Amino acid sequence: MEKKYCVSFFVNKADSVQYVSNDIGAYFSAVPDTISSPQGYYVFPYIPQISNPINNLLTNDTGWTEISGIYVATGGEKYMIIGNFNDFASTSATFVGGPSWAYYGFYYIDDVSVIECGTTDNSEIITKNKLNVFPNPAKNELIIDMESPNKYSFNIFDLLGSKMESFSFDNSSNKIDLTNVSDGTYIFTITDHKENKIKTDKLIIIK
Repeated sequence: MEKKYCVSFFVNKADSVQYVSNDIGAYFSAVPDTISSPQGYYVFPYIPQISNPINNLLTNDTGWTEISGIYVATGGEKYMIIGNFNDFASTSATFVGGPSWAYYGFYYIDDVSVIECGTTDNSEIITKNKLNVFPNPAKNELIIDMESPNKYSFNIFDLLGSKMESFSFDNSSNKIDLTNVSDGTYIFTITDHKENKIKTDKLIIIK
């Protein structure tokens, strides 16, 4: 049984750079990388399992842009590399100005998360078009819109993995009361009665 992981991280463009690119991704490996490649010192000789969409140009330098995806583990992974995996000729770069000496692209990386979010043979996993959790960011209430009539658990964890709150819901009672949850960034999971994880995602609460 292969496990699936929800992977996300945020990037922010540095101020003093001349170029931006959308070619940022993440690669998982069972062994550490030595950064040795026949293509050149700065080229990672791997194909990333998580890639930023080609039309999502990472130009934001006043806020953070999320890059996310689903990774199916093969077993034994211990290391994660985040960066550009293309050589110079294959990298899509856009000139955005900046000082003459900053002839490169540079990004800050923050809030990296890798969270188990199901298995590849779990027939009870509900697809995204049948499950919607909103609003997010939330204030005092969260609504879960789903087609299944079964009962589920909604669990809220802090970013260190400690469970903060747990709720039960079904189609007839699908509102989550957040009045006792403080402002902040959390992780939520939705599980069925067999403890199968149906969905895992980030939850932001702003009061």
